[in-house]
Amino acid sequence: MRIGADAIYMTVANKKFRESNGIRLGGRASKKETAATEVQSTEQQELFKLDLRKRSTIEGRIGTSKRKNGLDLAATKLVATSKLAIGMTFL
Repeated sequence: MRIGADAIYMTVANKKFRESNGIRLGGRASKKETAATEVQSTEQQELFKLDLRKRSTIEGRIGTSKRKNGLDLAATKLVATSKLAIGMTFL
């Protein structure tokens, strides 16, 4: 399984959870981790680039939805109400 997430979610606790559950996190590592790791193989570099391309596509779609469908105007306070407002926007 692979998850694409922002660097803010790449904490030590999340890293331990990912490793114990076999989850691969697609994204850039922190500067500390980058300095400590060895040089990546060609396969690892290609996998990293593929993850970045997929994540970029997803981020682009979210941005387009916000602009075109007015999701940036959704200002509800409850999670359930937010889900409803977003669902109605797409409908």
